[in-house]
Formats: sequence, C-alpha cells, structure tokens
Amino acid sequence: MESHALHADGLYYESADKLWVNIYAPSKAEWKSAGVKLDVATDLPMGEAVTIDVTPQASKRFTLALRRPFWAGNGFSVKINAAR
Repeated sequence: MESHALHADGLYYESADKLWVNIYAPSKAEWKSAGVKLDVATDLPMGEAVTIDVTPQASKRFTLALRRPFWAGNGFSVKINAAR
C-alpha cells in the first residue's frame, strides 16, 4: 500500500552548493543550509509549463540543477526572469 506521506520524497536533493529539482510537482521547499526558498508551480501533466520562484535570504552563489525529463524532447527550455 502506498503511503501518502511519501509523495514528497525525491522532489529535491541537495549537496554542498547545489540543489537538484528532480520532480516538477507543485511544492514549496526550504533549503535551510543555503538560506534559499523555492516555490514550484506547474500545470503539468495537462499543460507544459513549470515556474520556479527562488527566494534567497541574501545574495548567494549556488547551482540550481534542473532534471530534463526524457519526455520533454526538443521543446525543453529554461527562461530566467522571462528571458531565454
């Protein structure tokens, strides 16, 4: 039997100065060690868009790694502040 408490497992992973977004599900994350909050909004699976709002407590350099799903094909793109 699937536990509903496990639905959030695997959404994000962190290591040192890198945060991986693994699953594009509507969610909120607080990366406490880096002082960064993420808010993921999406219209998947019916739509094609995901928006990730990143809110750092202070200016900080880190890597945000985004998993490119195999089903995204050639249409996968990333925009920062609405610019490619």
